[in-house]
Parts: sequence; structure tokens; C-alpha cells
Amino acid sequence: MNRTIFLDRDGVINKIHYDEDIGLCTPHTTEDFVFLPKVPEAVKRINDMGFLVVVVCNQPDIAKGRLSLNAHEKINGKMISGLETVGARLDGIYYCFHRHEDGCTCRKPKPGMLLKASHDLDVNLTDSYIVGDTIADIEAGKNAGCKTILIANPRLDLLKILHERGCEPDYIVEDLHHAVQLIENLEKTHIENRM
Repeated sequence: MNRTIFLDRDGVINKIHYDEDIGLCTPHTTEDFVFLPKVPEAVKRINDMGFLVVVVCNQPDIAKGRLSLNAHEKINGKMISGLETVGARLDGIYYCFHRHEDGCTCRKPKPGMLLKASHDLDVNLTDSYIVGDTIADIEAGKNAGCKTILIANPRLDLLKILHERGCEPDYIVEDLHHAVQLIENLEKTHIENRM
């Protein structure tokens, strides 16, 4: 079975920008999509470690009419081509276009996208990680049985809320670059302990 590092997109792979009308929001144009520092290189390092890399991302702006499917696909294309410039690749991309009130099983914090990826790509979830910057990411990872890595997020007091819900992340890091560094160290320790 494959080990996988699941990545949220907005706030982990790319910057989130501020819109005067709706506040913090995800990219709505290709110009809005800007990689966070060292992300393509971090994804390449994950590829080189032998993990699959799978994006799992809620995108409710499509259901809300704020983002067209065509614009979404162009943004997705820019992400893929930007990663390819350093030889990095994604092994799967799963999006949930539903709103919270739709009650679907794929929208994080429910684990539907991770479970579907597990089925499609023969993933061992307990030997996999999810890296995210929101409560929903950590809860989805816990619900799927993955190890969870929270990217420090100044927007909310996430740790307090996660603690109150009994769903604390396994690890906390500054960004995806540091998440990959952590996983490399954990893997090295695991190998040394088996020798």
C-alpha cells in the first residue's frame, strides 16, 4: 500500500489573499494564485521520499457562485505547471465544491476525500500524513486515521479550539517546508529504530 502526504491547498500550497467584500479568500484568478515560499521544492522532496502527494481541498466558492468551474480549472492548471518547473508532481487532486450546509461526506472535516483517495490510490491511511492550516484539515485527518500536521495559523486561535474538541494535531510547524523537514526526520528516526 502507498504512503501519502495529503496537502490542503489554500494556506499550505498558495497564499490566501484579502478581498474587501468577503475578507480572506482563496484565489479566484490565475493571477491570485501565488505559491508560498519553497512550496514547489517541498513537494519535490516529498516525491523523492517515495510518498504520494495528494491535494484535498474544500472549494465552496463554486457552489456559492463566487468562482466559475472554468476559472477553478485554470488555477488548478497553474498549480500543476508551477510544480512541474522544479520536477515536482501531484499524484492526485480531490476537491469538494459543496457548501457546509450541503452536508456532503467529502467536505472536510469529514474524511470523504481522503477515503476516496485511499481507495483510488491504494493508500495506507495510518502511515500517511495530512498537512493543513485549518481545524477542518486536522479533524479530517484524525477522522481518516492519518498523522496530522498543523501549519501555524495567525488567523484563529486554532490550538485552543482543537483542544476543546479533543482533536489536537500531532505536530505543529511554520510552513510546508518545515513539515517536510519534520517528516524527513521522523522517517530517519523510524529507520534507525528498526536497525
